Amino acid sequence: PLLGHVGTKGSKSQSSLENEAPENKALFPPYITDRIFFIDLSNKQLQTISPEVFSLERLEELHVEKNLIVSIPKAINRLRNMKVLYLNQNHIQDICEELGELKRLLSLDLSNNPLSYSSLLVISNLQSLRQLRLYKTNLREIPVQICNYLHHVELLGLSDNNLRRLPKEIANLTKLKEIYLKKNRFKIFPVEVCQIANLEIIDLEENLISLIPQEKQTNVSAKKKINPIRNLYSRGNNQQ
Repeated sequence: PLLGHVGTKGSKSQSSLENEAPENKALFPPYITDRIFFIDLSNKQLQTISPEVFSLERLEELHVEKNLIVSIPKAINRLRNMKVLYLNQNHIQDICEELGELKRLLSLDLSNNPLSYSSLLVISNLQSLRQLRLYKTNLREIPVQICNYLHHVELLGLSDNNLRRLPKEIANLTKLKEIYLKKNRFKIFPVEVCQIANLEIIDLEENLISLIPQEKQTNVSAKKKINPIRNLYSRGNNQQ
């Protein structure tokens, strides 16, 4: 069914309302629209997000992954309580600026979309983000704006892209704990990540790196110190 799974707050918490939305009627029954906080519309062959979704101003979590969506409607900015948004595995190239107005968004997944560089600039406005997944999005570089403005990011997923280096500004992501860089084009170990004090996991598997630093802690210069990383994954490189 098109409706998928709907979670509400109130007497029908976490209920599935598939049988309560007859064909040719409103997608969501009027008596629950002010209580819906979760919708799963993944894998429905959708080409767009229904306008009715954007009337659910209390919505906190939306799953529309594995569809045929090409663009995100500008009305997305009406979902001001949105905390979790899954848009992965669609056909999205450009992200509207209105997405950047979701100031409460904590987790965003745009993986497996052919994103444009300008779309990444929109993401940099989401300053409350804790998790950002951009796996397999044709990335060639990370905009400095993402490093300068997403101060609360703890997980950054960038695997399966075409990255060759990281900007030195990556060190501005002081709360970053996990960074995934598997299957990119790194030839030199990105020492910039070692300057991130809270970083615990770095996945660099299946790159082209020939030399992985052995020292847990060393000096990059007189003023910059590399911090120890608890878990470094580097299998599948050209290590010496």
